[in-house]
Amino acid sequence: MFAPPHPGLTCKKFLMLRNYFKIAWRNLLKNKTFSAINIFGLAIGIAAFLLIVNYLRFEYSFDSFNTKENRIFRVPMTITETGGKQQTFAFTFPALAPAMKKDYPEVEEAVRFRRVWGVVTHGDKKFIENGKVYYVDPSVFNVFSFNFEKGTAATALHGLNDAVITRTTAKKYFGDEDPVGQPLHYNNEDYIVSAVLDDVPANSHIQFNILLNFNKYIQLTNGRSNTSWGWSDFYTYLLLAPGTQPGALQAKMPAFAERYMGRDMKKDGFKTSFQIQPLKDIHTRSTYAYEMTGSGNLYYLKYLGMAALLILSIALVNYINLSTARSLERSKEVGLRKVVGASRLQLIRQFLIESMLLNAFGIFLGFLIFKLSLPSFSRLIGHELGDLQVYDGRYWMTLLMIFLVSTFLAGFYPSFVLSSFQPVQSIKSFSISRGQGKAFLRRSLVVFQFTAAIVLIGGAIGFYRQLRFMREFGAWTGRGISCRRAPELGGGAPTLSRLRRRLSMPDEDLSRDIQAAARRAKTCWAAFELRREPRRRIPGRRATICSMDTRPTKATSSSCRRWRRPWQPSRPRARAPSMKGRSLRR
Repeated sequence: MFAPPHPGLTCKKFLMLRNYFKIAWRNLLKNKTFSAINIFGLAIGIAAFLLIVNYLRFEYSFDSFNTKENRIFRVPMTITETGGKQQTFAFTFPALAPAMKKDYPEVEEAVRFRRVWGVVTHGDKKFIENGKVYYVDPSVFNVFSFNFEKGTAATALHGLNDAVITRTTAKKYFGDEDPVGQPLHYNNEDYIVSAVLDDVPANSHIQFNILLNFNKYIQLTNGRSNTSWGWSDFYTYLLLAPGTQPGALQAKMPAFAERYMGRDMKKDGFKTSFQIQPLKDIHTRSTYAYEMTGSGNLYYLKYLGMAALLILSIALVNYINLSTARSLERSKEVGLRKVVGASRLQLIRQFLIESMLLNAFGIFLGFLIFKLSLPSFSRLIGHELGDLQVYDGRYWMTLLMIFLVSTFLAGFYPSFVLSSFQPVQSIKSFSISRGQGKAFLRRSLVVFQFTAAIVLIGGAIGFYRQLRFMREFGAWTGRGISCRRAPELGGGAPTLSRLRRRLSMPDEDLSRDIQAAARRAKTCWAAFELRREPRRRIPGRRATICSMDTRPTKATSSSCRRWRRPWQPSRPRARAPSMKGRSLRR
């Protein structure tokens, strides 16, 4: 058996460790300016890194609260016109969900979301629910993991006139009363609240206040919302059986589209294809138009992650440079300690403890700055504070890794390099600083620091100028051009020649693209607008470059063939005939 350690040795180790901390604290107080610059520089870098990482964590966590996340898929579609031009849509047709569930046994559940607008009333209370009311299939709770506060998944949406609301919506309509069993009136129909859900997580791409039974919507539309292959605006989600390969199901989709839409596609001269899109890719990787909510951009998130790493790297390199520069001035101290009997291991411990103490202060101060700046940061990016205030195991592990890496790198040179010199070499500090290759590390770190700073500043300037350009002129989207400040293009209304110079695009290409946007939206107003929703004209803010009239009236592609200045008056024209083909949004 091993004998227990001698009490005297344990006491000596404790006293030695306490002496290390005492010396480290004295060095901090002795060099106040150096310590303050080192600690604050590291703290600011860590705070900025934590802010960006928390935002990235939120963006990448979308829809991860669903327990069946890996088995949930959405079915978007792509429509190819005769000329080869493609249009992508996040929604599909209402008949697709029951057809897929009938034809493919690997589809366990199929759920449709139909978004509606309007006024919902309860007694004297009236609220406009813009896009926050959905008709959904009752099996929605078998697919998505929405938590129930009152009621169960088995009883929710059981009746045709059942309604499921969120906690905040219940508070808005009913106050402190029990919402279950209370009536709601919408679109000349009465509904009864059958269940109450917890508020939808902010990291869900599906956001709603009220869910209504889709079977009721089928009844209201005389069955058309269950059998139509021409009426779109229905978001379709699938729950695949365990072990199903999405690629195998995707391979069957061309035959599926031909089976149900082949005749219409040949008649109208278009081609429809359906895709199988994983739920986890919807927010960050989706390129489809008409998403339920605004989606993130994976490339921007990657660039933001690179910026976070560059900021942290600059802070750490700056910290390491200052530490190594300071350590060279302590070479004589190292030599004297060796002369009086200090071993190399003792010197390594001392320098590592000093580095650990500096890093502890820096990380603590960085966390404090992060906490204080988080409310302002959340308002800047348009998120609730609670969405970014998540301190899970990965968060604390990140802080621990930063602490260990910075402690080791900052303490590596003085602890391992200086402690390896002989006492005579250490006392002659000039021989260390002038020796061949001794300053290579510091020079390399300085070069890296300046390179990273230049890349970061250049990227920030470029990103800012791009955003400024989009605000002042506009942005090309899948539906057309968004022009927010048309008069700033110079001298009044933006003509095609001015647009061509700004977009480097031939007139005929620009004309064709804007006409295509007008045909898809069925309004000349939407051809030069990011969204289709505006119904009023704000002078000096928006341009209707294809409109034959100054009013945003309904029109078709035939009324947009002549190009005029946006605000140039025109003679009244008769309403153009209906456009040929099928309407995707009705």
